[in-house]
Amino acid sequence: MSKDREQGRATILIVVLSAIALAVITYTVHWYLQPRPGHVKDEALRAGRDASSFLASDVDYFKDMDGGIDLKALAPENDKVGADPGTQHLAGMDGG
Repeated sequence: MSKDREQGRATILIVVLSAIALAVITYTVHWYLQPRPGHVKDEALRAGRDASSFLASDVDYFKDMDGGIDLKALAPENDKVGADPGTQHLAGMDGG
């Protein structure tokens, strides 16, 4: 091989490796600057409100979906104390 050809290949190799290194560095910096789980504040926290500032509603949101069934009467005895039909229905829907 001629010396010019070797220098051309070396130049191409340096350019390719530099581009790869730049891409890796750019991705690493971008990844590092992203928010981490557990450190992202929602709108309420950014506004300075905590959970105690939100009052729970006593409206039975699921009354129309329940079809008029008395959920307190159908619930087991240990679930009837302080049971709100809407929250019982919701707890059944979300598995908890």
